[in-house]
Amino acid sequence: VLTLATLIIFYELLTDISQKPKLSFFLTLALWFNPIFYNATLTFMTEIPALFFIISGIYAYHKGFTHKKPWWLFLGSVLSILGMFTRQTNILIMVAAGLYALAQLKQIKFRHLLWSFGIPAIFGLSMYYWLSVHALLPPAIESHYLKETKKILERARWWLFYTLMYLGFFAMPIAAGW
Repeated sequence: VLTLATLIIFYELLTDISQKPKLSFFLTLALWFNPIFYNATLTFMTEIPALFFIISGIYAYHKGFTHKKPWWLFLGSVLSILGMFTRQTNILIMVAAGLYALAQLKQIKFRHLLWSFGIPAIFGLSMYYWLSVHALLPPAIESHYLKETKKILERARWWLFYTLMYLGFFAMPIAAGW
């Protein structure tokens, strides 16, 4: 279900941006038949839900910024927060949109931006705190302490490699569509 929803929203996003339905259709097929995406649809891992929240959040932010509608920005922030509980890096979509929103203060009122980004952020932090207090967070989400500089650099190198691979395989159709 999330795979189908991701593909439909991706198609709508590309069509809205490019105004070329045929190109959007072929780029959506490129995402669908991407080896990682296709294989991840057959598992219970978090790649598909995370990508669903990323693409849905980007779509909502795109609608919010192009139509100057704070409700879409709020929805994008909520999707980003929900995605954070799937993959922590999903929160970066909200951070990027928030920074872009601050650059667009002349077009969108500050109080709308505060409502669109502040309320979901407070909700997300409150939910995270509540889950932490009640010991409901998975152990992998807890902080890791690396005391040696060499281990920190090694871990940073692997995360950079992982992030580039993750973004490269999943974002290539988005980049081509843009």
